[in-house]
Amino acid sequence: MTETVRSIPRPLVKTNQWTIVISVVLTWLSGQEWFLL
Repeated sequence: MTETVRSIPRPLVKTNQWTIVISVVLTWLSGQEWFLL
């Protein structure tokens, strides 16, 4: 039984992480919670 492991591409993961970080920082700086929505 051979099974191929499918993983998420690293650039996509990095982009997602930076999007989260930027939205949290924007929320802290502006006080607008909708950035986290």
